[in-house]
Amino acid sequence: MVSAFPSAASLAALALLAAVLPSATASDLLEIDGGILGGTTSIQVSGPPGSFHITFLSTNEGPLPLGLFDPSDPRLLEVGLDLFSVGVLLSGPTPASYAIPVPNDPTLFRAILYAQSVTLPGTSGLFDQVSPPSAAFLTRRNTSWDGPEDLPLPGRGVHSMSRLPNGDFLIAGGTYSIDLMPIGFQDAYILDHHRRRVRRTANDLATGHVFHQSAVLNDGRVALLAGADQNKIVTRAVDVFDPASGSFTAAGALLDQRAIFAAAKLPNGRLFACGGSTDFDLTGQNDFLFILSRSQSSAEIWNPATGQSTRARAMTRRLMGHTATTLPNGKVLIYGGVAYTTFLGIPLPSFPAEGQLYDPTTDTYTATPASSAGRAWHTAFLMADGRVLMVGGFNGSFIPLALNAIDECIVYDPVANQWSAWAPLQYGRANASVVQLPDGSLVAVGGANGAALGPQPVLFVERWDAASGQWNLLTNLNTPRAWQTAALLPGSKHIAVVGGGDQATYGIPRIEFFTP
Repeated sequence: MVSAFPSAASLAALALLAAVLPSATASDLLEIDGGILGGTTSIQVSGPPGSFHITFLSTNEGPLPLGLFDPSDPRLLEVGLDLFSVGVLLSGPTPASYAIPVPNDPTLFRAILYAQSVTLPGTSGLFDQVSPPSAAFLTRRNTSWDGPEDLPLPGRGVHSMSRLPNGDFLIAGGTYSIDLMPIGFQDAYILDHHRRRVRRTANDLATGHVFHQSAVLNDGRVALLAGADQNKIVTRAVDVFDPASGSFTAAGALLDQRAIFAAAKLPNGRLFACGGSTDFDLTGQNDFLFILSRSQSSAEIWNPATGQSTRARAMTRRLMGHTATTLPNGKVLIYGGVAYTTFLGIPLPSFPAEGQLYDPTTDTYTATPASSAGRAWHTAFLMADGRVLMVGGFNGSFIPLALNAIDECIVYDPVANQWSAWAPLQYGRANASVVQLPDGSLVAVGGANGAALGPQPVLFVERWDAASGQWNLLTNLNTPRAWQTAALLPGSKHIAVVGGGDQATYGIPRIEFFTP
């Protein structure tokens, strides 16, 4: 157990916070949002009509035996008794939320406020339901900070981060370095969004995955497709995580080996996979073009109900480092990447400027108009209005190998079938993590800057908002990161940034939190 408040001043400040807690509805489900110093934190509660509740706020994780109040109740709460608690009458079935003022006390920065609720009366005792424990960090806006000591995570990059139905995140696969033979990790972890903790899954992946793709299936499970495995071999294997059991099972295979490919979930819940490289074993080669020469145009559709894959029509070109995004009309936009062709045995890689639209109902492709410039290892972000924003990426010349991160952003409109300009980033980056905030603004975190063959991790964080129409710099990360993942924690003001590093190693063992 880690104490969040070592000083008397911190305890006094939190006592003031608890004292102003207003009345609200009863709760058997509790969500608490991280508060901003000098601002507010919010609590969302819901419960059965007519029941009372007691919400315990604490600076520690207890345990608090309910037997202190009802000797017949053996359950333990994961909060202490050091702060104020309230119990109020539920007014209706609709979840309620309310704001709590947070003292502007610098000693509270990075403090943790723990909360848990119980309803009463019970059928055979004093208490009925117990909410999941929840926790919130108290912080300042435009601030980046490392997670506490109880948030360790083995360093990795090029992993996947998938949001589960309950708001937690599955962090799976990845590798510790990008060399000529990456090793796909078999371990996986759950980031608990309530407790801001990381725990290991019940079992490991049957097959390691790096440079893979992941997707949340319609039933809430998560599929990890292909990539390079623990033996440094590009695999066809599919592993599926079931959040109900907390474990993985092997779930069939793709038809083709694929790494650095693209995948998208179709409207029917099946997964479309296309392109990618079939070989990562470059022992003795030291030739970037060798990876490109193993790229493919093939495509397939994996069925989660059977674990089997069926052949789809091949793309019009061999691609790797591209993206695939399912549009509101059900078609898949395939864009960017490196296209590989040969002429008289001479390799001719290029960055295609036009995209392809795959229609799963007809198994056909149509070309989009050309964009301003092609790119690879960019970020494709599906916006709420159905347009797709392409952020950064690598571009340049293959002769010589002068490939650099770009700052250009463009947006595709599927209704008009056209590309248009978007405000450029302040700093060029590839593989940035793009996160949307509740107000609609976008935050770009991490990524690789500079030359593609020797990229530097990005320290800068940028925010785009509709009011200015521009990307503006925010506070830097504490640690520069490339090949990281990032996500906004549900019901929270915090972005969790996981893993990453430089081109040699991904040894960052801790989650960093950023509050825009």
